[in-house]
Amino acid sequence: EAIYKKMQKIPAFFYKIAMMAKNSLDAMRLICWAKKNKGKLIAISMGSYGQISRILGPIMGCPITYAKLEEDQTSAPGQLSAKTLIERYRYRSLTSHTAVYGLIGDPVEQSISEKTHNRLIAVSRLDAVYVKIQVSPSELSDFLQLAKQLPFLGLSVTMPLKEEIVPLLEEIDVQARDIGAVNTLLFEEGEMFGYNTDGIGALDAIENEFLVEGKRIVIIGAGGASKAIAYEAKRRGAQVIIINRDDRKASEIAERLHCIGKGLEHMK
Repeated sequence: EAIYKKMQKIPAFFYKIAMMAKNSLDAMRLICWAKKNKGKLIAISMGSYGQISRILGPIMGCPITYAKLEEDQTSAPGQLSAKTLIERYRYRSLTSHTAVYGLIGDPVEQSISEKTHNRLIAVSRLDAVYVKIQVSPSELSDFLQLAKQLPFLGLSVTMPLKEEIVPLLEEIDVQARDIGAVNTLLFEEGEMFGYNTDGIGALDAIENEFLVEGKRIVIIGAGGASKAIAYEAKRRGAQVIIINRDDRKASEIAERLHCIGKGLEHMK
């Protein structure tokens, strides 16, 4: 803020501030600050963590963003190609009224969610955009408070945040609370509501082929998604067995969900 005020003593059409984001919080703080100074300020977070500032420029009110001309061109850290900004994120149609959705987790680079969700948004003709944001458990609480200052309407939650996020929410769906993990956030009137769709999605996909009632289902792993699938499978009448490297964790989840929990050696 002090630097920006000092810059404004020299008359200019635009003022540009670029900084290196060391984590997602750095990028989010800059976006929130820039949104209050829209019109003449070009604010950019450099690096992979700051990539969201390049995508959300119009939402921040930034008049200019920077892009490379070719996908394989070496450019500034975190800079996207013009083609990616225009085609994937529909940059030219973004405004201060555009709703923001996204994926949070650590890591997130392996996810293709920004491709699938933005394609669906485009086909549905929604005024929205979907971004990926790397958020560690230690950053989660501060990140959510910053997200409330921006036009976020929803977030997908992936590992390792599905369980960490539960105590930070104002309201949690009964099913998500029973599972003990959240994979979907809804922002509404300044409050965050948590849901879990992992189990429903997985079991609906399976039951497109056959019903699980009376079947034995073996789930390998004991993370948030596994718990959600076990919960929904039990609800639909399946016999559930959870296999995990840490047999104690498998047993704890099994006791909670009234199923069977074993160590990995029982796969032999």
